[in-house]
Amino acid sequence: MIETFAIVKDVDWISKLPDDVLLVILSRLSTEEAVRTSLVSKRWEHFSHLQTTTHHPAYLDRTGPNKYLEISTNIFSHPSLKSLSLTFYILESSRPLSYCPNLTTLKLVCVASEVGVFNRVLASCPSLEVLVLDIVCVKKNEGPLEIENNKLKVLLVTSSSKYIDGIRVSGPSLDIIAFIDTSFKKDEFFLVAPRLQCSRNFWVRPAFTPHIGYNISKEKKIIWHEELVNLFGKLWISAGSLSVSVDLNNPTEFERLQKVLRAWTRKMSELEIIFKDNNDPNEENVSWNKKKNKYKDPFPNAEFRVDTVCMHNFSGSEEEFAFASCLIKQGTVVRNMMIKTTSFPAKKKLEIKTAVAKLRALRTIDQWKLTIKCF
Repeated sequence: MIETFAIVKDVDWISKLPDDVLLVILSRLSTEEAVRTSLVSKRWEHFSHLQTTTHHPAYLDRTGPNKYLEISTNIFSHPSLKSLSLTFYILESSRPLSYCPNLTTLKLVCVASEVGVFNRVLASCPSLEVLVLDIVCVKKNEGPLEIENNKLKVLLVTSSSKYIDGIRVSGPSLDIIAFIDTSFKKDEFFLVAPRLQCSRNFWVRPAFTPHIGYNISKEKKIIWHEELVNLFGKLWISAGSLSVSVDLNNPTEFERLQKVLRAWTRKMSELEIIFKDNNDPNEENVSWNKKKNKYKDPFPNAEFRVDTVCMHNFSGSEEEFAFASCLIKQGTVVRNMMIKTTSFPAKKKLEIKTAVAKLRALRTIDQWKLTIKCF
Protein backbone atom coordinates (compact mmCIF):
# COMPACT_ATOMS: atom_id res chain seq x y z
CA MET A 1 0.00 0.00 0.00
CA ILE A 2 1.39 3.33 -1.02
CA GLU A 3 0.61 6.29 1.23
CA THR A 4 0.41 9.73 -0.28
CA PHE A 5 1.39 12.74 1.81
CA ALA A 6 0.32 16.27 0.88
CA ILE A 7 3.03 18.75 1.75
CA VAL A 8 1.69 22.21 2.56
CA LYS A 9 4.21 24.99 3.01
CA ASP A 10 3.79 28.39 4.68
CA VAL A 11 0.13 27.99 5.54
CA ASP A 12 -0.77 30.18 8.51
CA TRP A 13 -4.28 29.13 9.46
CA ILE A 14 -4.29 31.23 12.62
CA SER A 15 -3.86 34.44 10.64
CA LYS A 16 -6.95 33.64 8.61
CA LEU A 17 -9.23 33.59 11.67
CA PRO A 18 -11.46 36.60 12.43
CA ASP A 19 -10.33 38.99 15.15
CA ASP A 20 -13.17 38.02 17.49
CA VAL A 21 -12.27 34.35 17.27
CA LEU A 22 -8.59 35.09 17.90
CA LEU A 23 -9.43 37.10 21.02
CA VAL A 24 -11.66 34.36 22.40
CA ILE A 25 -8.93 31.76 21.88
CA LEU A 26 -6.29 34.00 23.42
CA SER A 27 -8.39 34.69 26.51
CA ARG A 28 -8.26 30.97 27.31
CA LEU A 29 -4.48 30.62 27.00
CA SER A 30 -1.82 31.15 29.63
CA THR A 31 0.90 33.71 28.98
CA GLU A 32 3.41 30.93 28.18
CA GLU A 33 1.03 29.28 25.69
CA ALA A 34 0.23 32.58 24.00
CA VAL A 35 3.92 33.38 23.53
CA ARG A 36 4.67 29.91 22.11
CA THR A 37 1.79 30.16 19.66
CA SER A 38 2.90 33.62 18.50
CA LEU A 39 6.01 32.01 17.00
CA VAL A 40 3.95 30.30 14.29
CA SER A 41 1.66 33.19 13.38
CA LYS A 42 2.61 36.75 12.53
CA ARG A 43 -0.87 38.08 13.31
CA TRP A 44 -1.04 36.21 16.59
CA GLU A 45 2.13 37.96 17.72
CA HIS A 46 0.28 41.24 18.18
CA PHE A 47 -2.68 39.60 19.87
CA SER A 48 -0.38 37.87 22.34
CA HIS A 49 -0.10 41.16 24.27
CA LEU A 50 -3.73 40.78 25.29
CA GLN A 51 -4.63 38.69 28.31
CA THR A 52 -8.11 38.83 29.85
CA THR A 53 -7.98 36.17 32.54
CA THR A 54 -8.00 36.58 36.29
CA HIS A 55 -4.28 35.96 36.74
CA HIS A 56 -2.91 37.93 33.81
CA PRO A 57 -3.17 41.66 33.09
CA ALA A 58 -4.25 42.91 29.69
CA TYR A 59 -1.93 44.84 27.38
CA LEU A 60 -2.70 46.32 23.99
CA ASP A 61 0.13 47.99 22.12
CA ARG A 62 -0.54 49.33 18.63
CA THR A 63 3.05 50.24 17.79
CA GLY A 64 3.49 47.19 15.55
CA PRO A 65 2.60 46.84 11.83
CA ASN A 66 -0.99 45.85 12.68
CA LYS A 67 -1.69 49.27 14.20
CA TYR A 68 -5.25 49.44 12.86
CA LEU A 69 -6.43 46.47 14.87
CA GLU A 70 -10.17 46.60 15.56
CA ILE A 71 -11.42 45.24 18.87
CA SER A 72 -14.88 44.09 19.76
CA THR A 73 -17.38 46.08 21.80
CA ASN A 74 -17.05 45.39 25.54
CA ILE A 75 -13.88 43.35 24.93
CA PHE A 76 -12.33 44.69 28.16
CA SER A 77 -15.56 44.53 30.13
CA HIS A 78 -14.74 41.27 31.84
CA PRO A 79 -15.33 40.75 35.58
CA SER A 80 -12.02 38.90 35.95
CA LEU A 81 -9.91 41.67 34.43
CA LYS A 82 -7.74 43.28 37.12
CA SER A 83 -5.12 45.27 35.21
CA LEU A 84 -5.18 46.93 31.80
CA SER A 85 -2.58 48.91 29.85
CA LEU A 86 -3.37 50.57 26.52
CA THR A 87 -0.53 52.09 24.49
CA PHE A 88 -0.81 54.12 21.25
CA TYR A 89 -4.51 53.61 20.90
CA ILE A 90 -7.45 55.71 19.66
CA LEU A 91 -10.60 55.26 21.72
CA GLU A 92 -13.40 56.14 19.34
CA SER A 93 -15.95 55.40 22.09
CA SER A 94 -16.11 54.12 25.65
CA ARG A 95 -17.75 50.85 24.61
CA PRO A 96 -14.62 48.65 24.87
CA LEU A 97 -14.45 49.61 28.57
CA SER A 98 -18.12 50.19 29.24
CA TYR A 99 -18.12 48.13 32.43
CA CYS A 100 -14.98 47.05 34.29
CA PRO A 101 -16.19 46.46 37.86
CA ASN A 102 -13.04 44.76 39.19
CA LEU A 103 -10.32 46.65 37.30
CA THR A 104 -7.79 47.92 39.88
CA THR A 105 -5.03 49.24 37.59
CA LEU A 106 -5.55 51.24 34.39
CA LYS A 107 -2.74 52.78 32.34
CA LEU A 108 -3.58 54.83 29.25
CA VAL A 109 -0.33 55.84 27.53
CA CYS A 110 -0.41 57.84 24.30
CA VAL A 111 -4.15 57.23 24.05
CA ALA A 112 -6.31 59.72 22.13
CA SER A 113 -10.01 60.39 22.47
CA GLU A 114 -12.61 62.97 23.47
CA VAL A 115 -12.83 64.19 27.07
CA GLY A 116 -16.32 62.76 27.36
CA VAL A 117 -15.11 59.31 26.33
CA PHE A 118 -12.33 59.38 28.94
CA ASN A 119 -14.81 60.48 31.61
CA ARG A 120 -17.20 57.63 30.77
CA VAL A 121 -14.36 55.11 30.81
CA LEU A 122 -13.18 56.27 34.25
CA ALA A 123 -16.72 56.22 35.59
CA SER A 124 -16.99 52.58 34.44
CA CYS A 125 -14.06 51.52 36.65
CA PRO A 126 -15.25 51.97 40.27
CA SER A 127 -12.57 49.69 41.78
CA LEU A 128 -9.50 51.50 40.43
CA GLU A 129 -6.58 51.85 42.82
CA VAL A 130 -3.87 52.91 40.34
CA LEU A 131 -4.53 55.24 37.38
CA VAL A 132 -1.82 56.42 34.95
CA LEU A 133 -2.82 58.91 32.26
CA ASP A 134 -0.74 60.10 29.31
CA ILE A 135 -3.61 61.13 27.08
CA VAL A 136 -4.47 63.39 24.16
CA CYS A 137 -7.88 65.01 23.71
CA VAL A 138 -8.91 65.58 20.10
CA LYS A 139 -11.64 68.21 20.48
CA LYS A 140 -11.78 71.67 22.05
CA ASN A 141 -14.12 73.05 24.71
CA GLU A 142 -15.48 69.74 25.97
CA GLY A 143 -15.09 70.48 29.65
CA PRO A 144 -12.73 69.16 32.32
CA LEU A 145 -11.43 65.67 32.87
CA GLU A 146 -13.46 64.16 35.73
CA ILE A 147 -11.78 61.67 38.09
CA GLU A 148 -14.03 60.64 40.95
CA ASN A 149 -13.22 57.37 42.68
CA ASN A 150 -13.51 56.34 46.32
CA LYS A 151 -10.89 53.57 46.04
CA LEU A 152 -8.24 55.33 43.95
CA LYS A 153 -4.90 55.45 45.77
CA VAL A 154 -2.47 56.52 43.02
CA LEU A 155 -3.00 59.06 40.25
CA LEU A 156 -0.15 59.79 37.84
CA VAL A 157 -0.75 62.29 35.03
CA THR A 158 2.39 62.41 32.90
CA SER A 159 1.25 64.95 30.29
CA SER A 160 -1.80 66.97 29.39
CA SER A 161 -3.41 67.98 26.12
CA LYS A 162 -4.11 71.65 25.43
CA TYR A 163 -7.69 70.63 24.68
CA ILE A 164 -8.33 69.49 28.26
CA ASP A 165 -10.28 72.27 29.98
CA GLY A 166 -8.91 71.53 33.43
CA ILE A 167 -9.07 68.52 35.70
CA ARG A 168 -11.32 67.69 38.66
CA VAL A 169 -10.11 65.04 41.08
CA SER A 170 -12.07 63.64 44.00
CA GLY A 171 -10.37 60.78 45.82
CA PRO A 172 -10.86 60.23 49.55
CA SER A 173 -8.36 57.34 49.47
CA LEU A 174 -5.65 59.07 47.40
CA ASP A 175 -2.14 58.66 48.84
CA ILE A 176 -0.17 59.72 45.76
CA ILE A 177 -0.97 62.31 43.13
CA ALA A 178 1.71 63.19 40.58
CA PHE A 179 1.64 65.66 37.72
CA ILE A 180 4.58 65.41 35.34
CA ASP A 181 4.95 67.79 32.39
CA THR A 182 1.51 69.34 32.84
CA SER A 183 0.18 72.87 33.06
CA PHE A 184 -3.08 73.79 34.83
CA LYS A 185 -4.11 77.24 36.01
CA LYS A 186 -5.80 77.88 39.34
CA ASP A 187 -9.30 77.94 37.88
CA GLU A 188 -8.62 74.77 35.87
CA PHE A 189 -7.68 72.51 38.77
CA PHE A 190 -9.90 71.13 41.51
CA LEU A 191 -8.73 68.58 44.07
CA VAL A 192 -10.48 66.87 46.96
CA ALA A 193 -8.07 64.44 48.63
CA PRO A 194 -8.19 64.63 52.45
CA ARG A 195 -5.34 62.14 52.94
CA LEU A 196 -2.99 64.48 51.07
CA GLN A 197 -2.18 67.33 53.44
CA CYS A 198 -0.32 69.36 50.84
CA SER A 199 -0.65 73.04 51.62
CA ARG A 200 1.09 74.14 48.43
CA ASN A 201 -1.24 74.62 45.48
CA PHE A 202 -0.43 72.50 42.47
CA TRP A 203 -0.57 75.48 40.14
CA VAL A 204 1.93 77.54 42.17
CA ARG A 205 4.94 76.42 40.19
CA PRO A 206 6.40 76.94 36.69
CA ALA A 207 4.39 75.26 33.94
CA PHE A 208 5.36 71.78 32.81
CA THR A 209 7.40 70.97 35.90
CA PRO A 210 6.79 67.91 38.07
CA HIS A 211 4.84 68.12 41.29
CA ILE A 212 4.05 65.15 43.52
CA GLY A 213 1.90 64.93 46.62
CA TYR A 214 2.54 61.86 48.76
CA ASN A 215 1.01 60.65 51.99
CA ILE A 216 3.48 58.00 53.11
CA SER A 217 1.75 54.98 54.59
CA LYS A 218 3.06 52.87 57.44
CA GLU A 219 1.42 49.76 55.94
CA LYS A 220 3.98 47.04 55.31
CA LYS A 221 2.80 45.94 51.87
CA ILE A 222 1.65 48.55 49.39
CA ILE A 223 1.92 48.70 45.62
CA TRP A 224 1.70 52.44 45.10
CA HIS A 225 5.05 53.24 46.73
CA GLU A 226 6.87 51.10 44.17
CA GLU A 227 4.71 52.65 41.43
CA LEU A 228 5.98 56.10 42.41
CA VAL A 229 9.64 55.09 42.66
CA ASN A 230 9.42 53.29 39.30
CA LEU A 231 8.03 56.48 37.76
CA PHE A 232 11.06 58.45 38.94
CA GLY A 233 13.33 55.80 37.46
CA LYS A 234 11.77 56.27 34.02
CA LEU A 235 11.63 60.07 33.94
CA TRP A 236 14.32 62.75 33.93
CA ILE A 237 13.00 64.60 36.98
CA SER A 238 14.22 68.18 37.13
CA ALA A 239 13.31 71.32 39.06
CA GLY A 240 10.19 69.67 40.41
CA SER A 241 8.59 69.79 43.84
CA LEU A 242 7.37 67.23 46.34
CA SER A 243 4.85 67.57 49.16
CA VAL A 244 5.10 64.68 51.57
CA SER A 245 3.34 63.76 54.81
CA VAL A 246 5.53 61.59 57.02
CA ASP A 247 5.91 60.33 60.57
CA LEU A 248 9.63 60.44 61.29
CA ASN A 249 9.07 58.22 64.31
CA ASN A 250 7.86 55.35 62.13
CA PRO A 251 10.74 53.37 60.52
CA THR A 252 8.66 52.26 57.53
CA GLU A 253 7.64 55.81 56.65
CA PHE A 254 11.15 57.14 57.25
CA GLU A 255 12.72 54.56 54.91
CA ARG A 256 10.10 55.19 52.21
CA LEU A 257 10.81 58.91 52.31
CA GLN A 258 14.50 58.19 51.90
CA LYS A 259 13.84 55.87 48.95
CA VAL A 260 11.66 58.43 47.16
CA LEU A 261 14.22 61.21 47.56
CA ARG A 262 17.02 58.96 46.37
CA ALA A 263 15.04 58.31 43.19
CA TRP A 264 14.91 62.03 42.35
CA THR A 265 17.53 62.46 39.64
CA ARG A 266 18.13 66.23 39.71
CA LYS A 267 18.07 69.04 42.25
CA MET A 268 14.55 69.57 43.61
CA SER A 269 13.07 73.06 43.60
CA GLU A 270 10.93 72.61 46.73
CA LEU A 271 10.41 69.92 49.34
CA GLU A 272 7.37 70.44 51.53
CA ILE A 273 7.29 68.22 54.61
CA ILE A 274 4.16 67.85 56.72
CA PHE A 275 5.07 66.12 59.97
CA LYS A 276 2.36 63.78 61.18
CA ASP A 277 1.39 63.60 64.82
CA ASN A 278 2.93 60.53 66.42
CA ASN A 279 -0.18 58.76 67.64
CA ASP A 280 1.18 55.25 67.31
CA PRO A 281 3.80 54.67 70.04
CA ASN A 282 4.05 50.93 69.36
CA GLU A 283 7.04 48.79 70.24
CA GLU A 284 8.59 49.10 66.78
CA ASN A 285 8.42 52.90 66.83
CA VAL A 286 9.80 53.16 70.36
CA SER A 287 12.75 50.95 69.43
CA TRP A 288 13.33 52.99 66.26
CA ASN A 289 13.32 56.27 68.21
CA LYS A 290 16.10 54.98 70.46
CA LYS A 291 18.47 54.57 67.52
CA LYS A 292 21.19 57.18 67.78
CA ASN A 293 22.75 56.76 64.33
CA LYS A 294 19.78 57.35 62.00
CA TYR A 295 21.55 60.39 60.54
CA LYS A 296 25.05 58.97 60.67
CA ASP A 297 25.12 59.00 56.86
CA PRO A 298 23.78 61.86 54.69
CA PHE A 299 20.01 61.79 54.27
CA PRO A 300 18.75 60.67 51.82
CA ASN A 301 22.26 60.52 50.30
CA ALA A 302 25.24 62.79 49.69
CA GLU A 303 24.05 63.90 46.22
CA PHE A 304 20.49 65.03 46.90
CA ARG A 305 19.94 68.81 46.91
CA VAL A 306 16.86 70.99 47.26
CA ASP A 307 16.54 74.77 46.91
CA THR A 308 13.75 75.25 49.46
CA VAL A 309 12.52 73.09 52.34
CA CYS A 310 9.17 74.00 53.96
CA MET A 311 8.25 72.28 57.21
CA HIS A 312 4.72 72.16 58.60
CA ASN A 313 3.68 70.95 62.06
CA PHE A 314 7.30 71.37 63.17
CA SER A 315 7.05 71.09 66.95
CA GLY A 316 10.75 71.35 67.73
CA SER A 317 10.83 67.77 68.99
CA GLU A 318 14.14 65.96 69.29
CA GLU A 319 13.42 63.86 66.19
CA GLU A 320 12.31 66.77 64.00
CA PHE A 321 15.21 68.95 65.15
CA ALA A 322 17.70 66.17 64.37
CA PHE A 323 16.17 65.80 60.89
CA ALA A 324 16.35 69.54 60.14
CA SER A 325 19.90 69.71 61.52
CA CYS A 326 20.95 66.91 59.19
CA LEU A 327 19.63 68.77 56.13
CA ILE A 328 21.64 71.84 57.11
CA LYS A 329 24.91 70.24 58.19
CA GLN A 330 25.21 68.02 55.11
CA GLY A 331 24.33 70.86 52.70
CA THR A 332 21.09 69.30 51.43
CA VAL A 333 19.03 72.52 51.60
CA VAL A 334 20.63 75.24 49.47
CA ARG A 335 18.62 78.48 49.74
CA ASN A 336 15.69 78.46 52.15
CA MET A 337 14.43 76.52 55.15
CA MET A 338 10.93 77.71 56.03
CA ILE A 339 9.26 76.56 59.25
CA LYS A 340 5.57 77.24 59.79
CA THR A 341 4.54 78.16 63.33
CA THR A 342 1.14 79.82 62.84
CA SER A 343 -0.81 76.68 63.80
CA PHE A 344 0.66 76.54 67.33
CA PRO A 345 -0.23 78.50 70.50
CA ALA A 346 2.02 81.36 71.61
CA LYS A 347 3.97 79.32 74.21
CA LYS A 348 4.75 76.60 71.68
CA LYS A 349 5.75 79.18 69.08
CA LEU A 350 8.39 80.48 71.47
CA GLU A 351 9.89 76.98 71.85
CA ILE A 352 9.93 76.55 68.08
CA LYS A 353 11.62 79.90 67.52
CA THR A 354 14.30 78.84 70.01
CA ALA A 355 14.86 75.66 68.00
CA VAL A 356 15.04 77.70 64.79
CA ALA A 357 17.72 79.93 66.33
CA LYS A 358 19.76 76.81 67.10
CA LEU A 359 19.33 75.66 63.48
CA ARG A 360 20.65 79.01 62.22
CA ALA A 361 23.73 78.56 64.36
CA LEU A 362 24.58 75.36 62.45
CA ARG A 363 25.27 77.24 59.19
CA THR A 364 28.85 77.45 58.02
CA ILE A 365 30.58 80.37 56.31
CA ASP A 366 29.98 78.68 52.96
CA GLN A 367 26.23 78.65 53.64
CA TRP A 368 25.83 82.44 53.80
CA LYS A 369 23.08 82.25 51.15
CA LEU A 370 20.99 79.87 53.25
CA THR A 371 18.01 81.54 54.94
CA ILE A 372 16.30 79.85 57.90
CA LYS A 373 13.14 81.50 59.18
CA CYS A 374 9.60 81.00 60.48
CA PHE A 375 6.45 81.90 58.63
